[in-house]
Amino acid sequence: MGTSTTSTSRPVRPTSSVFSLKKLEESERAVTTAFYPHKASMERNQQQFRGILTVQNVGPITIGELDYNSEVSLDFPHITNGYHVNVPVEHSMSSRSRGREVHITPKHGAMYRKEADALLKASRRLHMTAVKFDSAALEQTLSALLGEPVEVDLELASGINLERGLGKEWWDLLSDVRRQIDGGNTLFSCRMVADPLAQSLMTGFLLASTHQFSEQLHSGDSVATPESLKLVEDAIMARLSESFTFTEIAQEVGISLRAIQRGFAHHIGTTPSQFVRTERLRRAHVDLVAGDPSTTRVADVAARWGFTHLGRFSAQYRKLYGVSPSDTLRS
Repeated sequence: MGTSTTSTSRPVRPTSSVFSLKKLEESERAVTTAFYPHKASMERNQQQFRGILTVQNVGPITIGELDYNSEVSLDFPHITNGYHVNVPVEHSMSSRSRGREVHITPKHGAMYRKEADALLKASRRLHMTAVKFDSAALEQTLSALLGEPVEVDLELASGINLERGLGKEWWDLLSDVRRQIDGGNTLFSCRMVADPLAQSLMTGFLLASTHQFSEQLHSGDSVATPESLKLVEDAIMARLSESFTFTEIAQEVGISLRAIQRGFAHHIGTTPSQFVRTERLRRAHVDLVAGDPSTTRVADVAARWGFTHLGRFSAQYRKLYGVSPSDTLRS
């Protein structure tokens, strides 16, 4: 499977692009650039082709919406360097991969293993959402969750249920992220927000999908000990002013991410994310108390500790300390 970290070190700030397509050949080039080489073909003589491709990137995750005015087939010889999910936005489609054909709908998507083939046929005009996970990044996330190296490829089942349970919750999270990117959420421009967001999407997918490690992920009951949590806390505090993910922390201290999450809940009564937020608020408080009102700006202190939205920072600060950041600075 490999343990390359190239994908997780790439800039993770989300981006969004929209392509207006007037020829089938244009759609092939655009989708190949965003995802994988493939061949697109019209099912029969139809009206002149028109299409829109929307591509959003969240670090190692690529999300695309293909909206074509025609019945189009897409033939991908190889899902290169990725694990993949396809979900129709409306109507139904057929998906064939590794010799098996499945019927997919807006509530039941298709999943594809690394290097697998994929043949998609729309029953009406093609309109679907495609999600690509960089294989190295997803495999690294899986290793962190399990707390041990995994040396085999992820064997995804052919389908994922998005109507209920973890599948629905993951899809709802992904859909909300897409809306936030489209809305220009400025928080996502901060790596302290964007990096954990990408990790959450990958972790959620691994928990929601079916594969050979599903039982191990869901049945594990290990809880990090107080001594182990001290190592985690030390690693967090050393990087508090930087952008990091809990996957990186888990790998650094040699404890599974699930054990860390359970340890925080059991021994500290909080989540790792809440712990980091509180510690950053405390660091900001120290800076504000020591600051000179004539030269220190609340916005600069907030940004120094990863808070890019001043209103949210002020609300969280007031909740913790009972006063506003500006009141602390002036006192």
